[in-house]
Amino acid sequence: MDPSLRQLQAFVNVYHSGSLTRAADKLCITQSAVSVLIQQLERSLGVRLFDRTSKALRPTPAAQDALATAERIIRDVAHLTSSAKGLAERSRGRLSFAATSAVAAGLMPAVIDTFRRRYPNISLTMLDVGSDNLTTAVEQGEAEFSIGTPDTLNDSIVHTTILRDQLSVIYRSDMPPPALRRHPTWEDVVKLDCITVRRGIGIRTLIDRTCDELGLPFKPLFEVSYLTTALALTARGLGVAILPAYLISSLQFPNLVARQLYKPVVGRDLCLMHLKHKTLSPAALALVEVLRGTLEKR
Repeated sequence: MDPSLRQLQAFVNVYHSGSLTRAADKLCITQSAVSVLIQQLERSLGVRLFDRTSKALRPTPAAQDALATAERIIRDVAHLTSSAKGLAERSRGRLSFAATSAVAAGLMPAVIDTFRRRYPNISLTMLDVGSDNLTTAVEQGEAEFSIGTPDTLNDSIVHTTILRDQLSVIYRSDMPPPALRRHPTWEDVVKLDCITVRRGIGIRTLIDRTCDELGLPFKPLFEVSYLTTALALTARGLGVAILPAYLISSLQFPNLVARQLYKPVVGRDLCLMHLKHKTLSPAALALVEVLRGTLEKR
């Protein structure tokens, strides 16, 4: 049988104390138990470790050779135990995750601020990616999970909805378009100067599909590549944006308001994505917990 950790601990304590009794006291076991552990270790290694006299145990040359290795193994196991405990208790660790640029800019700063104050010894890396790379970052191991709305579904990825949202019309609070009634409709909004993302991006596909189904012409004034750019243009009063409401951050765009679009209501959920057969780490679960708490307060 291979040596056990307990046998190595008994060996090291007996080596340094020269006594079964003192080693037993240190290990909080009986003297006979220490003797048995030493005998078992000697059988496992096939060498005698101590010469027994009437008054003490004297280490053999084999024991002298084995000491450094035994002490290193004990240290390594202690380090492993401490590290695992730290990970489980979320007091240490590393976490890499991905988020779309809009989520990274509009939502994650508040989440990361809370997370770092709560878990200061966990190192975070956030990858700012496009929606078409959300699942790729997870599949290639660059990120443990991604946050956003994927353009397509993937059988190897678990998609968990963490926020149910709808497409909304976003405009400056001090410049409300007269055409927007209490419950703005798609027919109301497409007549305005609209700012949205270019074709090929998931939100634009959703907007075009909705307008086609309603038979409404949609000719935006500005088409951009990033949602944050659309919000910045809207904040300058250059038009209204059609985007999910959760993208507005009171810290970044305090002058913008979002009102849900009606007739029809079009959902655009925010998802958490990770590999189907991979358990999220304690650090990842901690960040998800903070993320959910932040979303609940919005």
